[in-house]
Amino acid sequence: MISSILLFFIGFMVESARVGVARLAAFYFICGGVASMFTCLVTDDLTCGNFPAVMAMVSCLLGLLIRNWKPLAGAGPMRFCLIFIIVLIFIVVLMMTASATSPGTQFAGIDIYGEGAGFFAGLWLGMVMMPAVRHGANNPGSYEKLVQKIGAGIFFVYFTILFVLFITVADPEINVYAL
Repeated sequence: MISSILLFFIGFMVESARVGVARLAAFYFICGGVASMFTCLVTDDLTCGNFPAVMAMVSCLLGLLIRNWKPLAGAGPMRFCLIFIIVLIFIVVLMMTASATSPGTQFAGIDIYGEGAGFFAGLWLGMVMMPAVRHGANNPGSYEKLVQKIGAGIFFVYFTILFVLFITVADPEINVYAL
């Protein structure tokens, strides 16, 4: 219930007419899948829930801010206020997770590893998938393109390493060098 409410509010902040439902759904499921792969590598505990994808949405806000840092230069101190709000949302989500994972509760399957992996996947994928706010955003500036390329490169390396490790951990008989 808590994660659904958080998802509703944070998803509302991320989604706009320019992002669209399809792009947001793809972002949500890709980040959730990457976070689940990382969790399978780190722990043997069964986990469930959408907290990793919610954390990816929070970091998506940060990736969106990084991508649009230069176009928001005219906003003055508003950029730092946005950073403060994103950090505050991040702390609230972590506090919700900490209260939900206390021993003896029904939410014992929520893990911090998945949230960390979701955070990083959301940050890098947010830099790639989220649109620039510049007027005429169909033609983003050189800064936005550079940030998009950096995010895509880091996410590709992150996903490739996780995928190879996931395959070898899931079936150790597979020879990674033969792939």
